Amino acid sequence: MEVRAATKSMAATMASSAFSSVCVLLAILLSFLIKENEAVKCYICSWSPHDNRSDTCTKNNFIPEYTMVHDCEKGCEVVSMRDPNGAMEMFYRNCYTKSENDLKFDRRNTGINEEEVYKCNWKLCNGAVSVFTSQSVLLLTFTAAWCILFCGQ
Repeated sequence: MEVRAATKSMAATMASSAFSSVCVLLAILLSFLIKENEAVKCYICSWSPHDNRSDTCTKNNFIPEYTMVHDCEKGCEVVSMRDPNGAMEMFYRNCYTKSENDLKFDRRNTGINEEEVYKCNWKLCNGAVSVFTSQSVLLLTFTAAWCILFCGQ
């Protein structure tokens, strides 16, 4: 009788371990399904203090409902340009056009102005600046769910 109970217990442990392994593998595979090179929807808008129009684009005044959306092959960007005194020259949200695929944030001083460029690559990501990519969020979610379900056993 004890042998049967031990065998059943061992079988249950092996099944649980196999299920856990399958869940982890599935989470990893799903995280790779979201590819950085696929087109994503991005907000398209710009504002300059020299224009005679309302600001619905800059960080403090952004209104997504009034902003055009476009499919972009290389991801999205948010660019802020300031003069040497720190005054805003131009701010825009757009499709990313440069060839550097790894760039997430860059600050450049061109001599004429200082540019801050933030690049991202998930749906409408240039609506708010975030440090997590969609793959990171997905992987963290699956890892947390796995730990909640199986780490306590």
